[in-house]
Amino acid sequence: IKAALIRHQLFLFTKDASNDLTINQLLDLVKHPSNDQESPDLSLYLSILTKEIEASKEIYGYYFMHNGDHHSYADYAIPKNINENNFDGSILLCGERVFLYNMFKQIYGNSAGDTSLVQLFHSYLLIKHQLRGELIQVNKQIGFGNFLRYQNRKEIFIPKGSIYETAFTNMAVIDTKKHQNIQSFEVRIAPKNTSVDLHNVFKRNLIHLKENAISPFHYVPLDHTSKAENQSDQQQHYFYTVHFIKTKDYHPKSELVSLITCKDDLLRKRIKQQARAIVQIRESISSSGRHIKGIDAASSEFDARPEVFAQAFRYLKDHKLKGAYNHLRTSANSHEHKLYATFHAGEDFYDIIDGLRTIDEAIKFLNLKQGDRLGHALALGINPIDYFQLKGRKLMIPKGILLDNLAWLLAHIRKAGSIEVAEVNRLKKQFDSLFYEIYRDNNTDFTNLEVSYETYYDSWKLRGDDPYLYLEVLDNLDVEKSPNVTYWERCRINYFYPIKSSIRKSFLIKKLYQSYHFNPRVKESSSCISQFEITDGYIRIIKEIQKYMQCRIMQMNIGIECNPTSNYLIGSFERYDQHPIVDFYNLGLETDPEKIESCPQLFVSINTDDQGIFGTSLENEFALMAIALEKAKDENGMSKYKPSLIYEWLDNIRKMGLEQSFINNS
Repeated sequence: IKAALIRHQLFLFTKDASNDLTINQLLDLVKHPSNDQESPDLSLYLSILTKEIEASKEIYGYYFMHNGDHHSYADYAIPKNINENNFDGSILLCGERVFLYNMFKQIYGNSAGDTSLVQLFHSYLLIKHQLRGELIQVNKQIGFGNFLRYQNRKEIFIPKGSIYETAFTNMAVIDTKKHQNIQSFEVRIAPKNTSVDLHNVFKRNLIHLKENAISPFHYVPLDHTSKAENQSDQQQHYFYTVHFIKTKDYHPKSELVSLITCKDDLLRKRIKQQARAIVQIRESISSSGRHIKGIDAASSEFDARPEVFAQAFRYLKDHKLKGAYNHLRTSANSHEHKLYATFHAGEDFYDIIDGLRTIDEAIKFLNLKQGDRLGHALALGINPIDYFQLKGRKLMIPKGILLDNLAWLLAHIRKAGSIEVAEVNRLKKQFDSLFYEIYRDNNTDFTNLEVSYETYYDSWKLRGDDPYLYLEVLDNLDVEKSPNVTYWERCRINYFYPIKSSIRKSFLIKKLYQSYHFNPRVKESSSCISQFEITDGYIRIIKEIQKYMQCRIMQMNIGIECNPTSNYLIGSFERYDQHPIVDFYNLGLETDPEKIESCPQLFVSINTDDQGIFGTSLENEFALMAIALEKAKDENGMSKYKPSLIYEWLDNIRKMGLEQSFINNS
């Protein structure tokens, strides 16, 4: 309110307009601390200020046309005589630039100077900077939770259907593409519960994402034929990836309800509904489905694991366009295209092993393969020594997560070639202790059984299956013979992993999986927090597992979406040259044959993640990596990389980024 009041009064001052408030009265009004108790007059003045701003829009502001047939005022500081060449860009920012210019001109053009004017303008700039810091992530806190606060509030000041919504969407896509020469632009949207709602999102975006979405007030729209052609051309410049949102599990208070409700039940039901909406829009005669090229699952990794999305991802990735309206299709919308997948994994985690397990689960449970991508995947390459030093070499982890991590780690140690015998024995003892606490104490079925980590790991392999196949476990019940009449039901079992395995016939393994999902006491015990000590042997094992996982992903040729600024602000490394992308792919950057040979040479790309929140751009991300690598020093204080090699390396990554685009795979 203070900033809005100061800006409006100073704007009127630059216009030599009549003003109810003198500069001294304005100073007196805004000098008190910003709260209702100490600034009551400011709160009371809000209704008057709102009316004055609306009046100023009509008196001084430009009258825009937006979305083809709507007219609106936006910022009162955008002059009525604005040149139409200014419409080739972020037009709604013009008013602020004009205001700032006039204020600096007023202050520095006046030799005598006006101290009160300077104080007010300085106050406005300080408040503006502070508010920007609540919308653009500039703080030094790490972790996805910090980013999520910005993510959840980024549209808080943007009314639906307003000219600001049009500008917000248009600037994010059209302006970005126009000014950065981007060849493939991926627009990510959240799914909807019905195909109609999803179609309306595409319809609304089609209007917002025209180059002339915000036009001069006398602009004449194109006729319907040209308009359709124009929209079709626009759609070729970008495509959609529908990203599901990970949300926290709901724990039923009733033990009886918990007995028949699997983990993440509400989220699974919502994902099913949203996946069906995507299929329906792909199978319809609407052209909207043609522009969906990929699916994704984003938000906090702590909220939902890959297993929750397994059935839906299989359902969508293998979907064929043979819907009820297939016979009505035209040549324009009959093109069969496969959906490819991204999954955000290994970005934020309880432990590096937890991040690596999430990556493995995404690959195995979601059936990721060549053409698909992993988002971030920092756990594959961050330095374990630095990471655990930051954590004080002690981790606080939910017992169930720690048990799963230990079983997964122990199952992969031999594959990674580790010889840390003492550490392996410590981990085995910790697994046995945790299993006793979580399962044997809470389930009589395991009272007299010794369950090894191998058996528990086998039950983990079933987590890509629909949990409700295991609601009732009997010796003679074969889950693979469950009814599968609909296409959704045929995706209930993860036939891709494990392949041709007998574990679905093992009573003990099925019972473990059933308890994981349906035993209330097991679920409650799993959520309790346990402390985990980090040893030097454990760190050495993690390094070996990282290398093992890198080689697996290299062999599968799954892409890695790297996001330097996002990873720097969310992750735990302190400089851009420490980003794992340097260890994922160094071909052309390094000249040492040993370093080149030991590098997995993964299929990587550089991206912006959420460019609005991070205040970045694609060219900025490349520039940040370039300057960081130019400044990097070796152990002798000499430049670590040659500039010509840095730019060749970045260009190779640029080309890989184009190859990773889903629009090139469809």
